[in-house]
Amino acid sequence: MTDNKVLYVGCVVVTLKEVRVCGKQLECEATRSGGAQFCVRTAVAVAETANHSIHERFCERVNSSIYSFKNSTMMEQMVVPVMLLRSPSTIATMNGSKHNDKVNTNGSADRVRNGNSDVTDLGANGEDMDVGLDLFLDISFLHGESMVWSLRRRVEVESLDAIASQNCGVAVARVSTDVLQSNGVLPTSEAVRGGSAACDASDGREDDEWSGLELHVIVRSMDMSEPIRLMVAAEREASAFLDLPQREPQTVFLLPLRHAMPYNALPLEVLYQFYCCFYEYFFNKPVKVFGHVVNMLRTRQPGGMGDNKTRGGAVTEGRWSELRSADLRPLLLGEDALAPVLATLFHCPGLRELLLDQNSLSDITCYRIRSLFYRHRHLETLSIARNNIHEGGGEQLVRLIRRNKRLIDVKASGNHFTHSMSSRIQRVASLNEEYIRGDPYNVFSSAYSYVVSPTSFPASIIKQALAVWAMLSAAPVSTVIVDCVPNSTFGIDLMGSPNNMKSNGSLHGSALDNGVVEATDKALESSQATSIPHCALSPLLNEVMRTVALRMSSILHDPWALLVFSDIESHWERCTITLREQKEKCSKQDAQAAADGREDGPASIRHGEAALCEVEDLYAISFLHLVVVTMRAVGRAMDWEDASSVLRDIGRKQMAIGILEENYRDAIQIFVQSLAVVCGKDEADVEHSAAFLQCLALGVRTAVAA
Repeated sequence: MTDNKVLYVGCVVVTLKEVRVCGKQLECEATRSGGAQFCVRTAVAVAETANHSIHERFCERVNSSIYSFKNSTMMEQMVVPVMLLRSPSTIATMNGSKHNDKVNTNGSADRVRNGNSDVTDLGANGEDMDVGLDLFLDISFLHGESMVWSLRRRVEVESLDAIASQNCGVAVARVSTDVLQSNGVLPTSEAVRGGSAACDASDGREDDEWSGLELHVIVRSMDMSEPIRLMVAAEREASAFLDLPQREPQTVFLLPLRHAMPYNALPLEVLYQFYCCFYEYFFNKPVKVFGHVVNMLRTRQPGGMGDNKTRGGAVTEGRWSELRSADLRPLLLGEDALAPVLATLFHCPGLRELLLDQNSLSDITCYRIRSLFYRHRHLETLSIARNNIHEGGGEQLVRLIRRNKRLIDVKASGNHFTHSMSSRIQRVASLNEEYIRGDPYNVFSSAYSYVVSPTSFPASIIKQALAVWAMLSAAPVSTVIVDCVPNSTFGIDLMGSPNNMKSNGSLHGSALDNGVVEATDKALESSQATSIPHCALSPLLNEVMRTVALRMSSILHDPWALLVFSDIESHWERCTITLREQKEKCSKQDAQAAADGREDGPASIRHGEAALCEVEDLYAISFLHLVVVTMRAVGRAMDWEDASSVLRDIGRKQMAIGILEENYRDAIQIFVQSLAVVCGKDEADVEHSAAFLQCLALGVRTAVAA
């Protein structure tokens, strides 16, 4: 039987950006015409220039909402699933040949553009193949609920790869006034009939003489094949190792994966429905979409993000990382129906618990789970008890636990493998638990249980940690205590004289941050007050935070969670520039207002003030804020009770955004390793870094204890 030769599995996302009515007379006529409306149906098809070497499998169509004839922004997103296969009887031409004969449907075709260059130019780059398609926009015009007329516009997408990932294509579908009137959408009017005369030449458009309706769309492609590729390869491996019959027909991906699916690009329930469509074709049988799974993917779970706010126009809830537990025990899914669920869960970076008890699963599922989750950073519990798993599946579970050190709780009892295999699974899981418990950067382990307040540390630890903090915060010379001697590594060495030590061994370090509490940033050259202390803007401290943010970007895919670990200095500098520009603009406007004898008030600097508020809001939730508050409390610059209250508030905000304990562990490791680069790796330097790590453990444990 001929193999399924897959060229592309994913979706084309069409965003209806805006509608423009060109020509003021046309806009007035559309208003008087009794509310003419339109909607858009989106579909895809293989380009007619493909010579029937490729065909599209899903043939899905998506309808938009109904819109009125007026200038407006829509931003409606329509997702069209696509699966392109190579026809078995032909061989597709490699190296993406260029086609000159363009088919025009109903007299209109537009070519998707990427940036400032045409997609046609992107094909000659030596890639094996550029897969494209035709996108059809069926625009239906309505009066009331009855459709008056419909026409089709074709958008030619010559390369799905060129509009993937962070790129996109832009197209414009136009319908002229003459066409609208001739088909009864708008009544014939002398004021509009001229078309060119009806268009306002002062609009500054590219074609000033054109009058009609313009529909602007943004087109992106999303390759959703990554989990499918992994599971197909795992199934092939299982068939060879377990001597099982190969699935017929086999599925072969002809092109490599070039772009991973962007984080949070689509709702999880949409991903699940797409993967169900694919596996219907892959298994050659219906795959049921379970309502329980859809509700699980759609419902916000306890322990997920509790922040319902909208920041900068983007919603901070309903993200992929919000799903923490996938409990499929109430269902009897079976092996094939579980495949699209696993493919969907592959995109959930915050998943901590996967429960698959009593679902009639075999060794094949163990191969799939191992291929999908061996690099997952937060999955710690896997329950797959009372299924039909034998020795081969148990071996895959052992390999999964060995490769993923986060897995510490694996329940696999009631299966058909031996007691020896069950013991191996539990033994490897217990080794992972010991590894996590013994990790020096895991500040939540029992090794740091003694850390409850600054008084928990001996004087030597506090002296070493504050020496590092003095270097990081770049405190002015006038704020450093007098009783110090030079130190080659840190610049100062705090002396343990009786004047500087309390009876309990803690250090009077208030002089270290003296004056910082009431600091305002002098770079603003204004009287604008800020809640951000001067030490939080230290260049060295923020350089370390930039290193943390850079390395955390490969771990955290959620942009909102990644903001927690960003530096403050760069944002502050941008805010300073914005505020200065706004103040200059304000002074000019005030001078002009005074010359005209009127008063405009302070509204002209609101943009700069808003930028300042955004930086302060970012600082309030940042990991840098946690470090600053902790070290100022250790240095006695603020009372511990007040500091612990602030730390708990920071922890609540960060956990509401989606920060997990493992993220703190990774951030602390990167922070301390960056300190080692700055300070050095001599014995004394390591001791200073270790002291600072213990103080960070105090701050993080206090924040998360909220």
